[in-house]
Amino acid sequence: MVLLFQIISLFTLAATLTSLLLSKAWWIRMFDFPRVQIMVLMLLGVAGLFVFSDVTHGLNVVLIFLVLAAFIVQFSYIFPYLPIARKEMSDGQNDGATSISLLMSNVLMENRDAEKLIHLVRHYQPDIFLAVETDAWWADKLQVLENSFEFSVKHPLENTYGMVLFSKLPLENVHVEHLIQNDVPSIHADVTKDHFAFKLACIHPEPPAPQHSATSKPRDRELMLMAKKTNWNASPYIVIGDLNDVAWSDTSSRFAKLSGLRDPRKGRGFFNTFHAKIPFMRFVLDHAFFSHHFKVIALKRLPGINSDHFSALCSMQSVGSLTIPK
Repeated sequence: MVLLFQIISLFTLAATLTSLLLSKAWWIRMFDFPRVQIMVLMLLGVAGLFVFSDVTHGLNVVLIFLVLAAFIVQFSYIFPYLPIARKEMSDGQNDGATSISLLMSNVLMENRDAEKLIHLVRHYQPDIFLAVETDAWWADKLQVLENSFEFSVKHPLENTYGMVLFSKLPLENVHVEHLIQNDVPSIHADVTKDHFAFKLACIHPEPPAPQHSATSKPRDRELMLMAKKTNWNASPYIVIGDLNDVAWSDTSSRFAKLSGLRDPRKGRGFFNTFHAKIPFMRFVLDHAFFSHHFKVIALKRLPGINSDHFSALCSMQSVGSLTIPK
């Protein structure tokens, strides 16, 4: 029994040290994701050593000390997202005229239960709805939403990187870009509500995983290019999508710093969207970043739709009446 808790403790130490490496290899970057889960294992390992072993034994003393030090390192990454931390974005009020709601969903391309998602969208009635991993089948099924959304951009693909964007608000200067790879699109548009205009970018970079990319370089490069596009832009800006990265990774931190965009989850909670079917292994993969022109009304993780992702809803309040510089 003591050996089991020593192995658990050693694994958490190795996982923590591995996550600090600068390598882009997928098997190293995967340790950016389960920081909360690793912290739980750390507590389990230390508790087991206290209960079942002689904690005065030199090896156990060193092991417990190292695990507690590693726990502090892990905690420093996730602390900004706890409700006890300072909010990065101020609270807003839903006064109707200046509120904007966005619903985003990774549908899981092979999922063929479109009705659950359609019901979700009709129930929450967002101003903007983004669906990713949409192939031609999904694009066809979601056409019924055109009765509720006057504007749409459809770019279905059979490679899990298709996108469909619906909007009740006017879309202008709409264009599809391929920031890094020809088969990984992103949608860009100028959006207007009353006298408030903002730029919208919808992205879904390739994940660092053996079946997709052996390294995180494509994802990281796309995020950095998107950040340079935003780069403290004078216009209000929103970037949404499945970023295939956790909010507390070094890449996400660099993205936020370079872009000047803010994360509404900081000081409010994780709102984990993946994996919907494995409760213990859930992370923040679906993101929404906002410029300083927005306040937060509400954030919600929505019920499952038979995808491996939960959908997410963001309700924001715009600050002032602005137009996009020409």
